[in-house]
Amino acid sequence: MIDIDVTIWIQLANFLIIWFIMNQILLKPIRGIIRKRAEHKSEQLDAITGFTDNASKKLKDFEAALAQARAAGAAEREALKAKAQEREQELISAAQQEASAQLASARADLGAQADKASQALKANVRAMAEKATARILG
Repeated sequence: MIDIDVTIWIQLANFLIIWFIMNQILLKPIRGIIRKRAEHKSEQLDAITGFTDNASKKLKDFEAALAQARAAGAAEREALKAKAQEREQELISAAQQEASAQLASARADLGAQADKASQALKANVRAMAEKATARILG
């Protein structure tokens, strides 16, 4: 059977003294280190989350700016395309007018030459007819 005597109180005092000393020397510093590690880990997690959020925001801003630049580029390209088509139509119209003017001038020159040749032939018709008659008759 267990005998309770004075040694139990000595052992209890010894246990409490050793527990207090161990708590002061080992447990409190270890708890402090664990607490500091947890705080440091939490700070790093917050920093990582902040960096991730910042990177996501910058990526979204970049994508929005890129989409805006693409839209502006497409609009400018369409405007330049329309301007080029207008210029093309102007050039085609000017070329058609010039071609029409040249064709009219050529027709007028050809008509004048035809009239001139017709008048020259009419003037010589009588003389040629007399020569042809003289040859035929003999």
